[in-house]
Parts: sequence; C-alpha cells; structure tokens
Amino acid sequence: MSEPASTAVPCRARSWRGVWLVAALVLGGATASASDNPKEASREFRDAWRQGIPITIRYAMLDLAAFDSPVCVDSLLDVFKTGEPAFFPIARRILAGYRERESVAMLVRSGVGSRSATVRAQSIRALGEGRPTSFDWIVPTRAALGDAVPEVRAAAVAALGRVRDDEALEAIIDLAADPSERVRMEVPEALSRLAGTRALPLLRSLGRDERWRVRLGVINALSDIKTHKSIAALVEQFADEPGRLREDCLTRLQRLTGRTFGLNIERWREFIADPPEDFMARADRAALMPAQYSGGLNYYGIKTLSRRFVLVTDVSGSMSTPVDVRSIYEGTSPRIDITKRELKRLIENLDRDVAFNLVTFSDKAKWWNSSLVPANERNKRNASAVVEKYHASGATNVYEALAFVFDMAEEALDAPIDKAEDVDTLFFLSDGVPTEGTIQAVDLLRDYIAERNDVLQLRIHCLSLTNEVQAGDFLEQVANDSGGRYLQLVAD
Repeated sequence: MSEPASTAVPCRARSWRGVWLVAALVLGGATASASDNPKEASREFRDAWRQGIPITIRYAMLDLAAFDSPVCVDSLLDVFKTGEPAFFPIARRILAGYRERESVAMLVRSGVGSRSATVRAQSIRALGEGRPTSFDWIVPTRAALGDAVPEVRAAAVAALGRVRDDEALEAIIDLAADPSERVRMEVPEALSRLAGTRALPLLRSLGRDERWRVRLGVINALSDIKTHKSIAALVEQFADEPGRLREDCLTRLQRLTGRTFGLNIERWREFIADPPEDFMARADRAALMPAQYSGGLNYYGIKTLSRRFVLVTDVSGSMSTPVDVRSIYEGTSPRIDITKRELKRLIENLDRDVAFNLVTFSDKAKWWNSSLVPANERNKRNASAVVEKYHASGATNVYEALAFVFDMAEEALDAPIDKAEDVDTLFFLSDGVPTEGTIQAVDLLRDYIAERNDVLQLRIHCLSLTNEVQAGDFLEQVANDSGGRYLQLVAD
C-alpha cells in the first residue's frame, strides 16, 4: 500500500458512518457496520488510502473495528509501514480490541514477526493495550526485549510491565542499564508494576540518570507505588530535580497527600517524616489544582520552572484582528501586537541559565534557530529584534509548527549523550483552528500530537487569543493531554 498523499481537507461534520464508527470504538458494541464483511471493509479502507485524504482514511480505518478478522489485521498493519504517526493510535486501538484467535495469531506472526521495526513496536504496544488471551503473545514479546532496535525493546518493556509478566522481571532489570534512553524511560513503570516497593533501590538509582525522561519515569513510578516509602523517595527526588521536573514532583506530591507546601522541600521532609496514618486518603480537591510556587517563567500568567523551552506563535492573517485582553492591556489591540509585547517582555527577563527558541507559523512554520540557544544578552537582543518583525499573514499550519518542535526533541532524544538544549516544555499560542498543512482535522491532529509526544513527554501549554469554541476546545485538549495548562485570553 503506497503512502497517502499530503492533501488535507478542513475539519467537517461527521457523516452518519463516522458517528457510528466512533460509537463502535467507544462503546465496544456489536453494531452493524457500514460495510457487510471484513473483505469489503478492508477494500474500502485501501481505496480511501489511495485517495490520500486523511479524514477519509480515518473513517475507513474505524470501519474495520466492527470486524475481528485477520483480513483487517493485515490492513491495519500496513498503516504502521507508512511512517505517518497520526494514524497509529486509531490502528492500535482497533487491534487492541480484537480477541479472535486467528486475528491475534496474525498480529503476532505478521506484526511482532515483521521485518519493520515500527510494525513490531506498534504491534507489541497494541497487544499490551489489549492483553488478549486467545493466543500466546507473551513469549514472542519477551523475546523482543532483546530486539536490536530500541523502539521495539521499549515497547516490549511497557507491554510486559502492563500485563505484569513476572518472568520478564529479570530481563527488564537488566534493561535499566540499556544504552538507549527510549528503553530506560520505560523501565521504571514496568518495575513499579512488577515489583512494587521491592523496586525502590533500583528506582532511586534510575532517579540519578542523566536523561530527564528517565527521571520522569521514576517520578511517575514512585507516584504509582503509593506507599510511605515511595512518597519519601519522591520527596528526595523532588529535592534533587531542577527545572521542569520539579513541577512534576510537586504536582504528584500534592495529589498524593493533599498538601500544598510549594517548593519548600524542608516542609515536605518534615511532613513525610511523621505523616498522619491516613495521609494519602486525605488528598482533597486543592491537590488537583496546578502546582503553586513562586519564581520561574511567567507567560500570560502560565508559569513554569522549565529551563529549556520553545515559544510557538501563530502569525497567520487573523492575528491582525483587534481584540480586548483586559487582563493585560486596556482597550483593544491587534492580536499580533499584544503577542509581540508579551514575547519581548518575557525574553528580556529570562535568566542566563535558560535555553530557548522561537517558532512562528502561518502557511509554513519557521525556526529562529536550529536548536535552543542560551539566554545571554546577545541572544535576547537578537530574539527581541526578530519578534519585533513579526507580522500577520497567511493561513494556520499547526501541524508543521508542532512537527518542527517534535523533530528537534527527537534528535536530542536519539543523541548518544545528554544535550543541554533538549527541550522539555513549549508554549503554543494561536487564535484559530488549522486551515493549512498535511493534517487539518482537529481530531486527527490531536492523535498526531499525542502519538509524537508519547515518547517525547513535552509539556505543552496552550494559549488562545480567540473565543471561538472549536479552537479553544482543541487547544485545551492538547494542553490536557500533555499535562499542560490552557488559558483563554479573550473573554467570551
């Protein structure tokens, strides 16, 4: 099956078929399909693929959910060969729902046994999510722990941890020293599921890993174990972490304990040294609020402790429209002018130990620099001068803007040594829904973002300079998916 063309269509209302397909996936029911049999559904999917219209491909894929058949498995495995991540989550969800022995056997033989590393990894992930019992997929997944490709080893660690395969524990412990960050970052969660508090010594060791994503995995694992000892270890991890990961530690401590001591590590240590017996049961609504602390970066009221971030800014034609943002300025101003003032204010106040970059997008996305740069006086002056030249024109290519950031982050992820410019946070400001780019349908674009960010683990804060409901909903969902914050700057 050839790769789909990049032709895109604007998001539009779902047809009756699309409504049924979404319901079939969500409800898992046995509703009658728009197609009569798996061969017909597969043929319609391949026809849609040749047409190359992303939203049509999406609906045709969803039609395969009604047929638990090897024919559909074969079609869905072809999706993983294309390299377009937007379609991967849908294909995995459908494959994870298949239970018939013939279907699962096909997924193991043709998926886990594929020559393509991407197909192997995605098939293992689907099996780990679905955990079928009709065919033995555990043994070949254990074998994948020794795969030559890090992506496949990482998928196997995650899947075997999810299914709590005790026989894989020793091999997963060995992978804590894997040379690939992709693999090591999956080990903490698997250990928390397989060994619980017995894993604490190894988790503490992984908590000193030079790569921040591995340490984030440790933070998540300590939170999942939910014992006094694991939370005490989380407090000590909090004490050692700089930047963005301090936010992650603080958020989890607040949610686990219901306390809000902010960045005061001594208060946290005093509390965990002698907590009430029911301290985890007393977590309250306040603990679900964003972590509260002083200091750090403040952009339009969204704060972060990150020292490595990218500012992604919409400069499409609609950004010339005047709006009233009373929380920042009196009266109305063009959106682009408001944004330029805030960006320059932010840049001028950056500390020297911060590394940052700028991305703009309209018809196309553009970098300011090819990597993050330190916030010294020279770079701040140059960045402010670039921002001053921002002007509004063209359409809104969200896909390309985010792909730029994801590609840069992935290069740092694959680097053999730690890179100081490895981005961990981005601020995304826009005033509308996508109208340009390879993918414009917001549901599919959200799948693309979630899939690319599944490994990268970037925190995406989204700011909306419009009160348009569809744009606001999209940006809020993107922020929520990544653990970021959403802020609508224009009143309804």
